[in-house]
Amino acid sequence: MSKGRKISKYTNSSITDVKIRFNGETFKFNLAEELSINEAKLNDELKEQPSYYGFMKMLQARLLTVKEDLERQADKTYASKYLKAAEAINPTTNRVYSDKAAIQKALANEDYNKILEKSIKAKEDYNIVDACVRSFEQRASLIQTLAANMRRENQ
Repeated sequence: MSKGRKISKYTNSSITDVKIRFNGETFKFNLAEELSINEAKLNDELKEQPSYYGFMKMLQARLLTVKEDLERQADKTYASKYLKAAEAINPTTNRVYSDKAAIQKALANEDYNKILEKSIKAKEDYNIVDACVRSFEQRASLIQTLAANMRRENQ
């Protein structure tokens, strides 16, 4: 016995509000609204879909570059902080820090954590846009199906 669809009540949730900053520009839109299809304007929908999809793919490609660059920077910062800690003398023991201590110092380093935080945000932005791209791919398929169905009905 079905109690009805549960997800439908969340489609207007704030989770569908997308806000991405890239190169000083902020892109804000509601994904649920952008994915909606107006059957009365199906020809317009067919014409506009490629530009929406193209924009999202371009943004995705650029966000991937940012994400990968920040991940590389985080790795380099970690390695640098680890080596510095591994070569430093522990004032308590007058020996170099142990491997575990050097790892902990690198992980706790403020510079490393700042770049790691940026890297995590870049990954989130990329993943959000990737979800949008996949949604627009499904939207395109639905528009094509609706258009084909309408043509059959009009014959």
